Amino acid sequence: MEDPFEAPPARVDLAKAPLDGFGGGEAEEAPPLQRRPVMNPRRPADAGLSVLGLLMRTVGFALALAALTGGIAGLIIARSPVALLVALLCAVRSGAHMQAGVQLAQFGIGAAQQLRRYLIVAGIQSLAVVGIAAWQGVDEPVALLLLAALLMAWPAVLLALWSRPDFAAALRVTSDIESDRLLPEDRGFVAVGLLMVGGGAIVLPALLLGIVMVLWTGALAAGGFVVLAGCGLMGLFAVRAFFGLQAGRAALQAQDPRRFYAAFGRYSTTANVSLVVAALFVLVTMLFAGGVGIIAFLVYVPMLGALHAWPRSLQQYLERNLPELTYADERLPPLRRPRDAGLSGLGAVLLAFGAPWMVTGVATLLGSSVLPSTMAAQLTGQGPAWIALLGAGTATVAGWCLFNMTSTFRVAAVAYGLVAGGLAIWNGITTVQVIEQVGVFQGASFGVMVIVQVWTALALPLLTLWVALRHEDVGDDVADQELARAFD
Repeated sequence: MEDPFEAPPARVDLAKAPLDGFGGGEAEEAPPLQRRPVMNPRRPADAGLSVLGLLMRTVGFALALAALTGGIAGLIIARSPVALLVALLCAVRSGAHMQAGVQLAQFGIGAAQQLRRYLIVAGIQSLAVVGIAAWQGVDEPVALLLLAALLMAWPAVLLALWSRPDFAAALRVTSDIESDRLLPEDRGFVAVGLLMVGGGAIVLPALLLGIVMVLWTGALAAGGFVVLAGCGLMGLFAVRAFFGLQAGRAALQAQDPRRFYAAFGRYSTTANVSLVVAALFVLVTMLFAGGVGIIAFLVYVPMLGALHAWPRSLQQYLERNLPELTYADERLPPLRRPRDAGLSGLGAVLLAFGAPWMVTGVATLLGSSVLPSTMAAQLTGQGPAWIALLGAGTATVAGWCLFNMTSTFRVAAVAYGLVAGGLAIWNGITTVQVIEQVGVFQGASFGVMVIVQVWTALALPLLTLWVALRHEDVGDDVADQELARAFD
């Protein structure tokens, strides 16, 4: 069998290159070359749209289920038709968010139309929610303005991205029915690996340390079998996170994508098992509470589905972008080194978190009396408000520079790493001081909790710094002639 990563024998003229397909021509020795509507040589051929769509699909699916959870809880527990109405509005918006992500991730026909539809739905939903808040007695204009800004933070990011020539040029390809799909040079392989490594690096230590903290506090002796079963469930999710981390490392290190797909299969199987076990655990636990417990179980069911958002989205993404992986006897297409080293995916994550928290930081500066959400109120007790705004601002700027792969992406990544790392340590110290004053936790369990908090905040900045500083610019000669023997 031929090595799909054997170097091609000759340079091919880019001007005459066809659009990259799934497997290329029958007699091709070299990887099929791509049409590049983007002008920035540091960006992938699809301008990062596929990984952006993957994240939007995942988040949209999870938010839709979370909205249903809130609606059920509001109607059953609080008996509030208004809460149900708001939840339904949020669910409709999240559904449009998810559908736009599906089209972007698959680079399907009509992606631009779906994205435009989401922006319209988001605008209508934001106006409706602000109107409901005013009708329910929120009469402070600043609070209503900040609520609207928080709801429109992500749509504003998408509009800003759409105004960029590279983003718009790649999106225009989706309106051409006769055009082949425009794929990143590595089919999004490396970006997916980075996201899985980042998620596993955050979740796995947090779960393991959480189990240690539960055992150290003596909760096992107090709670008995229920606490033991809960620790077992956390251990199962830790195994899931470990397999996810392993699959991500395989994507970054392996020459053959089949090695990654085998690791992803273990992760997907564990994710399915953990979902079923979690549902059974919650069901059995709630049954002990009688009728109230059954109602609570109905509230938790959508949230259990949200736990499966990432593996579900990723499975469909891989089947669409690398369908050859599902057939053992089909030759894999050779993959080029990614021009962005997967940084577009990290940039999209930072934009998704940074932009809403910038609005929250502004709300914090204005004072808790006009906050549209308790998110900002939580920040007011953790040091000066400008510190929270600084962290959100550097994350947003870094996300913008990384997703667009601007000339200053390394500077932005370093600034984000230093600021976010400093804030993680600052918040850890603040937590130590506050809890020592209250005297709630003492000893080893207290230290474990602080470690979990600091590491959770440090993992993504450290990963971003590591990838950005190791990234090497991949020029046309390298990108079009060198196969993916090893990824950045």
